[in-house]
This record gives sequence, C-alpha cells and structure tokens, in this order.
Amino acid sequence: EQYTFWKLFNTFRYFHRIGKSGNFATRLRVGASPQTESPIVPFILDSYENIRGTGNRVARGSKEMVWNVEYRHTLYHKDRLLSVQGVGFSDLGTWELQDAQLFESNASRIFWGVGLRLQVFRAYNFILRVDHGINALEPAERGWVLGVGQYF
Repeated sequence: EQYTFWKLFNTFRYFHRIGKSGNFATRLRVGASPQTESPIVPFILDSYENIRGTGNRVARGSKEMVWNVEYRHTLYHKDRLLSVQGVGFSDLGTWELQDAQLFESNASRIFWGVGLRLQVFRAYNFILRVDHGINALEPAERGWVLGVGQYF
C-alpha cells in the first residue's frame, strides 16, 4: 500500500543569562501531520525528545505541542577543564492521538523535575546529563533520563 505522508514542525528557542551563574532556557516545539491510516506515526512522546521522566514511547500522535522551561545554575566551574550545573525544569506537552484531540487531558502531560549536568571542556564540550522528572498531576508517574548533550 502507498501512503501520502508529510510532517511539518518548528522549534522556537530562547536563552537568557541571569547573573554570573544562571541561565534561563525555554523551547516551544509545534508540529503537524495528517491523521491517516499510515503505519508511520510522526510524533512520539518520550523522555529523550520532549518530556523528561515519561519513559520510552509512551504515546504517538499526528500533532504535537511541547513547551520546555528550565533554569540552569552553575555549581562549579574550572576554566578549560569542567563545569557542573544544577537544573530545575518543567515540561508540558500535548499530542493529537487516534482517540483524543489536542489539549484533552489523556493526551497531555505536565512534568517537573531536577537534573545535573557535567560538562568536560577538553572533550570537545562533552555534556553528560541526568534528570529526574515527576508527573505534576499523577506523582506516581516518574522516571530518570540519562543523556549526552543539553536537553535543548
């Protein structure tokens, strides 16, 4: 079978320095694709791309809107060697699923949490991150995310 498939998405990012040690960062990601019977589902809710703490491939949909906000604060910095940052974040996302429209409660997630970043400058600015996210509406839903590079 042949399917016509297209996917449009855009990511807006804003960064602002606060004092000597703080960084405010925000990202808004919006996307759309046709709701078809295609086996290809363009947007996936997971810990690595949009909502920290949700797990791996929790939901799939044809439209998405994700807003990530975080504050990064430098805890330790050694010139040309390494830096350690603490992070507080909030991630809000919604998807249009097969059985739910965009902005319905079962298609939305709100997570908040904390994390730690280790940046090694001599290794081409290598960043190792660990985050722990908790669902603001259902605190039993939580998880850890280990990754390389800043989240956004």
